[in-house]
Amino acid sequence: MKDEDKTKEQLIIELVELRQRIAELGALETDSRKAQEEIARAKAYLDNSLSSAPIGVMLVDKQTRFTYLNPTLLKWHGREAKDLIGKTVREVSPPLVSPETIEIVAERALKRVETGEPITGVEIEIMDKDGKRMPVSYSAAGIRDEKGDIIGEVVFVIDMTERKRAEELLRQRTHDLRERVKELNCHYAIANLIEKPGISLEQILQGTVDLITPAWQYSEITCARVILEGQEFRTENFRETPWKQACDIIVDGHRMGTLEVCHLEEKPERDEGPFLKEERSLLDAIAERLGRVTQRKQAEQALRESQEHAQFLADVLERSSQPFAIGYPDGQLMTYNTAYCKLLGYRKEELHKLKWSTDLTPPEWRDVVAKAEEEMRRTGQSQRFEKEYIRKDGSRVPVELLTHPILDSEGNLQYCYSFVTDVTERKRAEEEVAHYTKRMEALYAVAQVVSQTLNSDELLDSALEQMIEVMDADTGVVYLLDVGENAFLLKACKGTSEEVTRQISTIRLGEEELQKVLQWKDPNIPLWEAFSDTTLGMIAEAMEKLQVQSFAAAPWLTKGELRGVIAVGNRTHREFSPEDIDLLGGIGNQIGVAIENARLFTKERRLRQKLEVGMKRRVEFTRALVHELKTPLTAVLASSDLLVAELQEGPLLSLARNVNRGASNLNKRIDELLDLARGEIGILQLKPTRIDPQQLLHWVADDMAPVASSHGQALILDLPPSLPPIWADEVRLWQVLLNIVSNASKFTPEGGKITLRAREEDAFLIVQVQDTGHGIAEKEQQRLFEPYHRLESDRERLSGLGLGLALSKTLVELHGGRLWVESRVGEGSTFSFSVPLEAASQRAERP
Repeated sequence: MKDEDKTKEQLIIELVELRQRIAELGALETDSRKAQEEIARAKAYLDNSLSSAPIGVMLVDKQTRFTYLNPTLLKWHGREAKDLIGKTVREVSPPLVSPETIEIVAERALKRVETGEPITGVEIEIMDKDGKRMPVSYSAAGIRDEKGDIIGEVVFVIDMTERKRAEELLRQRTHDLRERVKELNCHYAIANLIEKPGISLEQILQGTVDLITPAWQYSEITCARVILEGQEFRTENFRETPWKQACDIIVDGHRMGTLEVCHLEEKPERDEGPFLKEERSLLDAIAERLGRVTQRKQAEQALRESQEHAQFLADVLERSSQPFAIGYPDGQLMTYNTAYCKLLGYRKEELHKLKWSTDLTPPEWRDVVAKAEEEMRRTGQSQRFEKEYIRKDGSRVPVELLTHPILDSEGNLQYCYSFVTDVTERKRAEEEVAHYTKRMEALYAVAQVVSQTLNSDELLDSALEQMIEVMDADTGVVYLLDVGENAFLLKACKGTSEEVTRQISTIRLGEEELQKVLQWKDPNIPLWEAFSDTTLGMIAEAMEKLQVQSFAAAPWLTKGELRGVIAVGNRTHREFSPEDIDLLGGIGNQIGVAIENARLFTKERRLRQKLEVGMKRRVEFTRALVHELKTPLTAVLASSDLLVAELQEGPLLSLARNVNRGASNLNKRIDELLDLARGEIGILQLKPTRIDPQQLLHWVADDMAPVASSHGQALILDLPPSLPPIWADEVRLWQVLLNIVSNASKFTPEGGKITLRAREEDAFLIVQVQDTGHGIAEKEQQRLFEPYHRLESDRERLSGLGLGLALSKTLVELHGGRLWVESRVGEGSTFSFSVPLEAASQRAERP
């Protein structure tokens, strides 16, 4: 109905309704504005709450795109919101969650926004942009519109780091607790095993081994073994591997065995080392317990054996010839055997009343006994010492005691037992050894003195002075028997004045008396029996002038002949023992040998000087002879050389050549003579250089080949491909080779063969010249290298002075080598010589 058709009342009613609607719309607008303000305030509160919340919050739409991430979650990821809003979890790079869970998280998110089914407590790992991982738990619920349709979801993320750490700690503590329980069970089981009545040590050790493996973390791969005093106890699966730990089993401070635990395979990498430190402690504890058990079992066994053998030992000690006694610290004897009573000369019942520390020990030995007893209290160790016992008859016997202390638990000495050895014979032997040592030392001292000089007067003075010192005497004299003077002449005197020395300088002998002295040979008969009363009186007078109250004298001999008398004396009374007399005689004989050596040395020196003079004259003569021979020979050589060069063919040329060859041969002989003379007195000098022996041997072969060929002989050079260099005088070595090869050619018949060889042997070059001649008799070989010696059979046939081999030997020896021959009659000869190689000889001879 149109408004113009309505009545006024109708219009008024509609106006009222319209105003009412307007009022309602105004109220609705006000309510809407208030609601929007409330929503804004709620959103601001929510944003503020989510910003400071300790959990992560994010919103995703229906396509699982991020629409909101709170600051906490962005901080965990190390990203900014702009990098993530509008992207799915698959589209973010680097990824927000661990790569292995990206697809799972994405699929679950799509499924949830379709079904709206909430989830709680899903554990995953998220990642920051550097790839660092963080364990979290997330829960999600769908977001619905006013129609109830799902338009996205809200996800709450909780940091699980501390929780995971707490869970791991709880797991580790739980595991450790279980391991400790296993260890306690092992200790308990071992304790029960040890306390089983009648169980042997072997059973305990095997049982312990079997109980060890269940107490280890990885018992299924664990094996164990005990080695004790050569015996071995092991689990059935035992095998030594690189993953092993071991502990010594100590008994009474000594290592008696080993406890070993091995893993049959390597443990997982996440575990500490191959073994836990608690397992190390358990192993140490078990080893310590086994040590205590072993010690206890051994003690029990020792006690049983001690009880079983106590009577046996008592019987043995009683029947033993070794004196034995047990005593208390207060000196009272507990027990002793028959040998002990026999040593001291007492009956058993008599010794019970005596104290070993006072009644049986001399006062001067009590401090020694007390010191040994104190040492036993302090150390608990046995003591070996010497002392004397007083016998029943009052005599004393030297003994050696080996005493063992018995201490209580607090270290106090309860009693001690001693093995007693009578050392009377040993003491006597020691005294004899001391006397012998003294004599040897004295003889050595005198020998040292007399070996320092060959002058007779100095020798006698020094020897006498040393003799007086070693024999602890005040004075001493040495007389030399002079057969020409029929007297003993004083040659050395110590400990008196020059006036007295002059007065006792000569002891004259009668002719008959001298003959007796010269015939004296037997040292068992005193020399003084050969002296007359007059001579004995002169000796007594000499001793009186020396002011001695005691003296000892002994003859000294050389090569069994009497040479003189040696005597020492003291100005106070002294008993000289037979050992002193023997020592005096020994010193005298040493002096005799020394004087004889001095005489021989003087004689040798005179002969040597005479020989040197003769050698010098010989060399001078040889030089003069060479000069006299070479002066005219030089003119002959020069003239014959000129004639050979100038003359044409004919008889005169032949004569000139003969003269030249003869002069050259004579010149060579003269040079050999001079070289030999130089070599004999050591003035022949070498001029060594580095030589190739191959080249030298080829030169010699080339030089001698025409000579051999002219005699109808074959000269063969048999050399290796190479030879080491030598350091030698090339001219002199060429001379040696030429001499030997020339001799071989002389003594080899026509059609024969001469072979020149060389080889390296050790540090030498060995050169050999072998011929097929007649050979040399063994008797001739002994003098072959002597100067001027020639073979008997060839003296008429061949020329020469016999100097070639002697000179060759000298030259080879100057090089540090040697020359020798090997020959048998009818089989030829081989002459060989050696020369050091360069390395050996160069060090000695190069400047």
